[in-house]
Amino acid sequence: MTPVRMSTGFSAFFVVVATVGFAGFWAVFAWGAHLLFGTPFVETGDELMLSLSVKTAAGLVIGLGFEWFARRTLPVVDEGGVSP
Repeated sequence: MTPVRMSTGFSAFFVVVATVGFAGFWAVFAWGAHLLFGTPFVETGDELMLSLSVKTAAGLVIGLGFEWFARRTLPVVDEGGVSP
């Protein structure tokens, strides 16, 4: 286990933000690969926004799924950091 302590709500929010951030970085790197190597890339800004919107929706679903999982399986830790 990691020494980082987060509430389940914040950790779910963190999952969503990390997913959206990773999708943004992936789009930037894909654009760079397109410029350097001629790899396929989206043709319009609308296609890019649709792609990022779908990834954001997926991040929300994953975040909610993680919160559901965490609330049902992880032990509850009190203020002092000791499991009951």
